[in-house]
Amino acid sequence: MISIIICSRHSDIPQSLKDNIQKTIGVESELIVIDNSLNRHSIFSAYNEGVYRSKYPYLCFAHEDILFRTENWGMNIVKHFEDTTIGLIGMAGTHFLPKVPTYWTHSPFISEHNLTNDKGQIIECIKLDFFKERNILDVVACDGFCLFIRKELFETDIIKFDDKNYTGFHYYDMDICMQVLTNHFRVCICNDVLVEHFWSDSYSKPSLDSFYKSQNIFFDKWKEHFPISRGLDEVPGYVLDRLNGLFGAANDAKNVRKSNAYKIGKFILAPLKFFIKN
Repeated sequence: MISIIICSRHSDIPQSLKDNIQKTIGVESELIVIDNSLNRHSIFSAYNEGVYRSKYPYLCFAHEDILFRTENWGMNIVKHFEDTTIGLIGMAGTHFLPKVPTYWTHSPFISEHNLTNDKGQIIECIKLDFFKERNILDVVACDGFCLFIRKELFETDIIKFDDKNYTGFHYYDMDICMQVLTNHFRVCICNDVLVEHFWSDSYSKPSLDSFYKSQNIFFDKWKEHFPISRGLDEVPGYVLDRLNGLFGAANDAKNVRKSNAYKIGKFILAPLKFFIKN
């Protein structure tokens, strides 16, 4: 019932992940590995190719550096999708995005239920403040290390990974979430599927440049829908308005520091430091 789609930097994924999926999923499944060892694909085009090859009604887009730590997790996912209002399910996400370029982890309102394995150190990333008695919760954007989406949304051309506007490997997850939301389906995260993500926060300059380029593309594409929030019924509207203003002020200051005028001014004023000190 679930097609697992993985874009690999190698010709195949680790056998340990194959065994893990087979032992834990608990429902009929297929594994589709997109060989990107020659870097012919962006994550967008790779996932679109995976959708084309898939045969089951629920799709799992997963990184190759994860392991599932819940027995019969596939049964839980299928059960959640019995609610026909749900279009996408992730493991970690934000309830709020402001009207400025940002990333989901910068939000003060995050819910997540996963494990991060950073070079052997396992960190429990479990923030359940908004779940209360529920095991599924509305958000506006999810992290892409593990996403589940109804295949029918792709079959009816409601959504598609945007390989026209984006290149590389950033913002595919937030963009597809916005596509699902703006087509009136819910984006959610669940706390009854535990995933361990083998992750390390290390970016080269080219990767960072690509990240910020994708960030600007994402904001320009969706800015008319921001600010946006889901799953925050208990948070007063004026708090979200205030946060949106604070994000905007911070972004304005960052843009000033990046501007040519600011850089030229620093260069002109730099000699004055000598006289001030002396």
